[in-house]
Amino acid sequence: MDEEKRQSQSGRSHAALLLLAIMALLLFYVLSSGPALWLVVNARLPAALWNVAYWPLTFARDVIPGFHEYFQWYLNLWV
Repeated sequence: MDEEKRQSQSGRSHAALLLLAIMALLLFYVLSSGPALWLVVNARLPAALWNVAYWPLTFARDVIPGFHEYFQWYLNLWV
């Protein structure tokens, strides 16, 4: 019985760590859009690189109410 309980707790902790890692990756993805835009503008990289890499954020900007203002504010910090 103790072995089953330990395995159950271990499985839950692994699931929680996986969820935390996914959330951290999503946060870092969103935060990386600003520095990436700065590189496109200042290093004169093709804008298509940014458009392809961050199209999910562009889509979210167009679909999620209120996201556009916050996202544009964040991008304006970098350019």
